[in-house]
Amino acid sequence: MSCMNKGTRRALAPLGGAGGEAPLERELHANLLLGHMHELILAAIDAGVDWSIENPQNSFLWKTPQVLDICCRVTSYAVTFDQCMYMLRPPDYVEGGPDVRTRKSTTLLTSVSSLRDLEVRCDHKHSHITALGSCSTNGKTVKRAQAAGVYPTRLCQKWSQLISGHGCSGCVARCQASEQKTWTDDGISNVVVCRVDGRI
Repeated sequence: MSCMNKGTRRALAPLGGAGGEAPLERELHANLLLGHMHELILAAIDAGVDWSIENPQNSFLWKTPQVLDICCRVTSYAVTFDQCMYMLRPPDYVEGGPDVRTRKSTTLLTSVSSLRDLEVRCDHKHSHITALGSCSTNGKTVKRAQAAGVYPTRLCQKWSQLISGHGCSGCVARCQASEQKTWTDDGISNVVVCRVDGRI
């Protein structure tokens, strides 16, 4: 992915600067965000709060020292799902037309064990359109990658159900232990989610 956007990240140089090149300004900015994420996750671990990190499956993020450090500190779960199985459609999809979807393989690193149920891979019973380039829909030009950045409804519904169930059980246990209701009614306030810049 970094090669496609003319970046300097590679598998052996996930923070940029591959081949002796100077990291790009956007990469340096993304590295700052990565550092903030690392600090936030460590604080969540210390506080006993659940957390999740989401990025494309092929992202160099998963090879960075910060993420590897988190994996070494605490039990975590790597969950990969193809968003086409949650009905991620291209922006120019026509309802009732051919079953065309955007695959967008995504990985989630999380402390929430119930989110493992998000894992699903493409069943190859439909066709794909890559999230590259642009298309015209409703008289407007839309970038496919930008459109694919919005989670499909089915993914949101399942994710929220899994988080709510996990959060509510944790909420009850904590409330019984402290005899103080410090959690919100939706039961999901004990979860931190980090969605890192996809350019990593």
